[in-house]
Amino acid sequence: MVTSIIFSKNRACQLDLLLSSIEKNFQDTDEIFVIYKHTDDLFQKAYDLLVEKFSKNEQIKFVLESDFQEDTVKACSEAKNSYLAFFVDDDIVYRDVSINKLLDGAFTENMSCISLRLGDNTVVQDCYTGQPCIIPDIHNVIEKDGGVLFVWNWISLGGRHTNFGYPFSVDGHVYPKEDIIPIIQQYEYDTPNAFEGRFDKNWLKPDMCCLKTSSVVNTPLNLVGSSQNRAGEQFGISLEELNNNYVEGFRISLEDMDFSNIRGCHQELPITFKRGE
Repeated sequence: MVTSIIFSKNRACQLDLLLSSIEKNFQDTDEIFVIYKHTDDLFQKAYDLLVEKFSKNEQIKFVLESDFQEDTVKACSEAKNSYLAFFVDDDIVYRDVSINKLLDGAFTENMSCISLRLGDNTVVQDCYTGQPCIIPDIHNVIEKDGGVLFVWNWISLGGRHTNFGYPFSVDGHVYPKEDIIPIIQQYEYDTPNAFEGRFDKNWLKPDMCCLKTSSVVNTPLNLVGSSQNRAGEQFGISLEELNNNYVEGFRISLEDMDFSNIRGCHQELPITFKRGE
């Protein structure tokens, strides 16, 4: 089984969507740490509502961030499972995924991670420019109990800008706990962006793998912090508007979202609201 570590800031509404999608589509995770942060009372109110909503799910442990690095290392160290998956709050597990039977067979001496955000459908590198993704050559296929993983060497891509050459991601990558914990204590970081961005991928083993079709997509409808990433250019909605909707009792409807044409790891999708808990 997999322990999921989720990072969230001022986005209880989108976090609700992610948690709902995990409950529906990622049954291989039986422990979830949510490390969250809010910057004012109204954002806190939304998180209070969310914590109450998911209080019956004993698998979820909410951690109010005090020191991002210490909280992250602690959650990873206390995880009961041998494998860790990282997510941020604007991710969605958009289709049913099962990797539990594949875990032990996948992590050979050369395997760095299983990517849930990659597949043969993720051919677009940049959802705003339409830049195509550089696709690697598959050098091995792992089959077990009806599951299939496709393996490539990310180092062979020669540092070219492609999601298939990016082994450390907080958008649904799965790692052995024993590999990650020593690494994440070697460098300094204070946000999810720094956690990912300052990670030296050369610390990781040379192979990556994924299922035939991706199961996680990041939907960048807005930004938090000082990130320079593009977001919200097609279906954008502000943190404040989403938070107000959540406090007023509206939830993003997972069932009404259209995932029929996921073409990349990052893709804006329109959302609709429903009355919720």
